[in-house]
Amino acid sequence: MVVQFPQPFLAEERIGDVTVVKFNLTEILDERIIRRIARQLFNLVEHSQNRRLILNLGGVGKLSATLLGTLLALDRLLRSQAGTLILCGIHDGLRDIFHIFKLPQLVRICQDEQEALQAF
Repeated sequence: MVVQFPQPFLAEERIGDVTVVKFNLTEILDERIIRRIARQLFNLVEHSQNRRLILNLGGVGKLSATLLGTLLALDRLLRSQAGTLILCGIHDGLRDIFHIFKLPQLVRICQDEQEALQAF
């Protein structure tokens, strides 16, 4: 079952005991949108018993460093609650940015959603 958030920035799907979140935006650069996305992601974690989260960035072509900080904060929150965050579907152009910010050393990154699901 896919659940749409009030603003269609994210779509959530539960697959077993894993929550998969997909971004419905191709560019995530606006600070107001990033704050809304952050609130939605943190609310999802805080109000769910599910501590396994996959963020599928497959549709995102551009993002800001602020969103990267949000992803790291979300990872820290999940880890503090014995949870796990996996990122997947990162386009080649974004992959370079992720490496510059050393995200692969901090957060698990998988090629696609299927690989991320198997990682659990």
